[in-house]
Amino acid sequence: VHIIDSNPKAFVLEHLNLTVHAVGFSQTTQYQSMVTSIQKNDKTAYNILVTHGTMDAIGECEYHPISSQSLKAKQFNYVALGHVHAYKTFENGTVAYAGSPEPFGFDEPGEHGVIVGEISEDGTLSTAFTPLQKRSCITHTCDVTGVSTFEALETLLHAVSTFKDNLVKIVLIGKRDKTLELDLPLLTGRLIECFFVRIEDQTTLSIDLDEIVNQQNLMGIFARKMLEKIANTKQPGEKAMLEQALLFGLEALQN
Repeated sequence: VHIIDSNPKAFVLEHLNLTVHAVGFSQTTQYQSMVTSIQKNDKTAYNILVTHGTMDAIGECEYHPISSQSLKAKQFNYVALGHVHAYKTFENGTVAYAGSPEPFGFDEPGEHGVIVGEISEDGTLSTAFTPLQKRSCITHTCDVTGVSTFEALETLLHAVSTFKDNLVKIVLIGKRDKTLELDLPLLTGRLIECFFVRIEDQTTLSIDLDEIVNQQNLMGIFARKMLEKIANTKQPGEKAMLEQALLFGLEALQN
């Protein structure tokens, strides 16, 4: 086992006729490429580079920018990259992110595993992605529009039982009926089929604006004032913000 720092190292494995080159960065950021000075070892038949960085970044990159063209010019047999937690290849598979064997969060969906490869005597490279993950991170969106009882919502959410031993994030969206109480801890506890469940509420309260604007109370005054502001704004971004503020305000006044 070798701990790699910002000083490039080369490990010669004579029994394999192979040199493994490696460089890492120990600071929080690394704005310059550290592979520029690394050259393959012509005394061994095969050369592999291992490093942590960002391939072909657009604009300024703070996580070790690496150019695929510069790597191609160095003629390594294979370049093993770390940083991106998903399987991705460049230059006909000679440069690759294996990704992480297991997902680190719900922003890392899809298959995870390792790359198994072989370099033949003539230098031909063959690789294959091999899934290894025990669990997947799955995001399930559930529209609660028209659901008026806790029991009906529970039945709707049990669709995630097909995900079984995985980690599931349920995102509730849509217009929530005012009679529907969202007891998220209770709902989470009922979904025992999954290894892990997290529920996020992104719903908005179902509101009859036509009825509310005619009310002679604080809610009616608030709705009329906000609708006037929305009608007078000419900025799309500001309009969307005011519409959201209207919904949040009415929901707060109803509770």
